[in-house]
Amino acid sequence: NYNANMMGYGMAALAICIARDPENGEIQSEPEIDVEVEGRYVLDKRNNQRMYNTNPAMCIRDYLISDFGFQIPEHKIDDNAFIQFANFCDRTYPAGMNGFVDTSKTSKANLESMQADFQCSVVRVGDMWSIVYNAPSAAICTITEDDIISAVVMDAAPTEAEFNELEVEYKDASKNYQKDILRYPNVSRDEILQRYGKVINKKVQADFTTSKAQVDKIASTMFSMTRGIRIIRFTGSAKVYALNIGDVVNVKHPLLGTTDAVPFRVNSTNRGLTDQYMGTAEVELMEYKPNSFDTVFISKEAEYKPDPIRKVNAPSNLHFSISDVGYTLQGLLEWMPAVCGDFRDYVVQRRFHGAQEWEPNGSTKSPYMYLNGLPHGNYDFRVFTRTKYNEYSEPCTIS
Repeated sequence: NYNANMMGYGMAALAICIARDPENGEIQSEPEIDVEVEGRYVLDKRNNQRMYNTNPAMCIRDYLISDFGFQIPEHKIDDNAFIQFANFCDRTYPAGMNGFVDTSKTSKANLESMQADFQCSVVRVGDMWSIVYNAPSAAICTITEDDIISAVVMDAAPTEAEFNELEVEYKDASKNYQKDILRYPNVSRDEILQRYGKVINKKVQADFTTSKAQVDKIASTMFSMTRGIRIIRFTGSAKVYALNIGDVVNVKHPLLGTTDAVPFRVNSTNRGLTDQYMGTAEVELMEYKPNSFDTVFISKEAEYKPDPIRKVNAPSNLHFSISDVGYTLQGLLEWMPAVCGDFRDYVVQRRFHGAQEWEPNGSTKSPYMYLNGLPHGNYDFRVFTRTKYNEYSEPCTIS
C-alpha cells in the first residue's frame, strides 16, 4: 500500500518472484540468494553515458546535482574542470571511489569526506561550481613585491601544529572490508618526529577508499604536503587579480627568508568589484611542495584478524516417531528449540542410514516437522538452526 510520499530514500530493495513447479509440490524452504551490490549509475561527462562508475570526479559531480545531494542545476557545473579531474583520477586513483553516502549525515559532511579521500575541493567561481585538486602543477607566473599593494601577512598553516603522525582508518576491500588502521610515517627515526621530540597524532577516517595502495598514496601526499608549510595573505594588482583558486604561482618576497622563488597554491581569492578596488584582489596562498607527489610511505599492514565466528546454538533432543506404515512411512520429527536471538528457521536433512550424501527435507520455524512418503528403510536425520544472517549451528543428529 505505497503512496506518492513513500520515496524509499536511503533504502535499497530487491523483489524476486519465484514460480512453483506444480509437479514438485510446495516450496519447502526459502531459497538462498546472494546479491552483489555495485552502486548508483552515474553520468560520465566524457562520453555522456550513464553507467556504474567509480571515478571519484564523476561521483562527486553526481552528488552535487542529485536530489539527495546539493541539487545544483547541471548548467551551473563546470564540466571541463570535472572532466580534467576525472582523467587525473583514472591515472592516480585506479581503485576509484568505494563507499556509500550516509543519509544520517548532512550533505556537506558527506561531500567533505569525499573531498578528503581524494584531495580535492568543490569551489564556487562566479556563478559556476568547479573543482580543484591536489596534483603536480607548474607555476603559471611569478609574483614579486611589484605586484603586491598591501602588507603581507604570513602564518604557519594550522596543519603543521596539529600533527606529525598520521593515522588513517579505512575498510580494506582485500580483507572482506574489515576495518584497518595505517600509520604514517612508518619509521620511528623520522626527522620530524625527532625534531618535535614527541608524537602528535592526527586521526583520519577514509570513508570512500578501500584500497591500501590508494590510502598509502593519499596519506603520503597529505603527510608530506602539510609539513612545515606557510600561508601568506595580501592584496595584489592585475597579475594577482587574474589568479584562480587552485593555481600555482611562484612568490618572491623578503618575508620568505630566501632570494629564490617559493611555490604557493591559491587557496582563496576575493576580487575587487567597486571602482575603488577594480583590478585588485585579496588572496590567500598556501605553500606548495611539488616533491610531495614523489614521496610514498608504505605503511605496514596490521595483522589480519578476521571477525570471530559466532557460535549459533543448535537444537537438542531430536527424536522421530512413526505414525503410519504402509507403502511408505509417515512420522513426526521433533526437537527441543534452540535459544537464538536472530533466529530464522530450522533446516532438516535426511539420508538412508550409512549413506554418504544428505538430502534436504525442507525448513520450518516450528520445533517439529511431519514427514510423509518416506520409502521403507532405516534413516539418519539431522537438524540445524539457521539465523537471518544465513549462519548455521552444528547439527543435532539421530540415527
